[in-house]
Amino acid sequence: MNFKKIFIFSLISLLITSCFKDEGNYEYGELNEIKVNFEKTTFSILYNEELKLVPEVKYGDEKNDNIPEVTYTWMIGSKVVSLEKEFVYKSGYEVKKEYIQLVVEEVNTKEKYTTMVEVEISSPLTTGLVILSENATGEAGLHMIPSTIERGGGNDTIIYGNEMLNVYKNANEQTLGMNPVSIREHYGYDPYEYMYGEITVITENGKRIEELNGLSLKKETSLYQEFLGEKIPTDFSATEVVHTSWDSYVIDRNTNLMYARRNSNTTAYHTGYFDSEFVFNAPVKYIGIYSAYFPSGDVILALEEDADGKNNIVGIKSEAASPTAANSGMRLEPQVKVGVSLDFKEHFKDIKGEIIASDYFKRDVKEGETKHCFLIKNGSKYILHYINFEGTADDRDYFYILDSKKINLPMSDVIGMVTNKMTDKVYLWTKNSIYVISTDDTTKPAKLIYTTSGRELVTVAEQTDIPYFGEISIDAQLVLAFSDGSIEIHELLRPDFDKLAENPVVKFKENYGKVKQIIYKLGDSYYYYDYNN
Repeated sequence: MNFKKIFIFSLISLLITSCFKDEGNYEYGELNEIKVNFEKTTFSILYNEELKLVPEVKYGDEKNDNIPEVTYTWMIGSKVVSLEKEFVYKSGYEVKKEYIQLVVEEVNTKEKYTTMVEVEISSPLTTGLVILSENATGEAGLHMIPSTIERGGGNDTIIYGNEMLNVYKNANEQTLGMNPVSIREHYGYDPYEYMYGEITVITENGKRIEELNGLSLKKETSLYQEFLGEKIPTDFSATEVVHTSWDSYVIDRNTNLMYARRNSNTTAYHTGYFDSEFVFNAPVKYIGIYSAYFPSGDVILALEEDADGKNNIVGIKSEAASPTAANSGMRLEPQVKVGVSLDFKEHFKDIKGEIIASDYFKRDVKEGETKHCFLIKNGSKYILHYINFEGTADDRDYFYILDSKKINLPMSDVIGMVTNKMTDKVYLWTKNSIYVISTDDTTKPAKLIYTTSGRELVTVAEQTDIPYFGEISIDAQLVLAFSDGSIEIHELLRPDFDKLAENPVVKFKENYGKVKQIIYKLGDSYYYYDYNN
């Protein structure tokens, strides 16, 4: 979608640079005859926007409209881009400053008069909803609904911009491939600068995995290029990729072996390598890997297959102090402290059924705790497994379970689950309904908070922007995607966030096709590091 901004320059404005005559000796002085005026010195536009530049040209006295015959030459660098009086500049998909020069030449005298405008191009793609979809032929599409935050002293508001369809295709001038799988945001460890989170996107049923620049969504690299010497395991196909600030983990769907990579530079994404010769915790097989909390933490969770073929939940240590190696990370066994129920440990063993969704809550930095939920389907039954655990010191090969609850859900055909990052609430959805459940008070049954009135839900996301100082200053929202390709955003009502507003905050009627996944892209890693704690 193109967005147009038209600026017409006025007489009363300042010149962007001094206008000058060109008489061959390049000693420029004040222009006494032709005057070329501009409204302001710089312009700011976003990606894929048009800026119409219309110069105001006068001859001699400002009241004299009698202008001799002149020609116009617009230049960017040494390249001539237009010979018309008006010039429409269209930005691409790159953050930069562009200097556009206008040369006005008198036909008879050959005298030239030059001025310049500065155009600053910024990205609308840093924060907002990222949508992975699939059209009728199976082709993957990546779209975005940008957002900004208006800070208001405890009453912050999210403002959504115009839909930007096919942002990957526009930025990379190629398609994203077929059969989309998943997207997730990836951060490097960056406590002192704003390093925008990249997007990892998996398509081609796991055969194609790309890292996209957090500002432009241009392809930075393919995961396969991040194997040492580009030596890839035979017939490799990924089930999922999980990143922390320091490491990346990927499981081969054909062998269930896991590979790990360390970023060898704390402010870079693509400096470390996977190594096909080093399998994490070989020969153990892994069924799934899961982000345990915001990636400033030191543990991720994994579903590990033991020698008896049973699936157990374990931890994997991922921390800045880990050695710089291809086989980065340390396997962690779940343990319990004195006074904590030994039954909790049994909750992590012999997991029956399939983990169909997982999500996390905001980490309590002071206490070193994090909370996590798994949605498990076992036959026709659905189980919500809530855990609270404590991270680990550098020299420990275990982590402490502080709490564990397995909640049998009364509804059937549950599709997915998301958490409210700042509270204890978990939201589950079926094709036609959304429910909420409190992990702090599991005596209360799951509560119905929304029905679709006949429309079919395909996925739900939660707006997870973390406000300053850890306070709940932004009203939480659920993003609903329907089978007709439309998207709606509904507000979760205070004070308990256990009710959903019936009318949406905003509707997006574009047909996105079959929406596979939506994430709320936070943007920069500032949100992940709460130094006040």
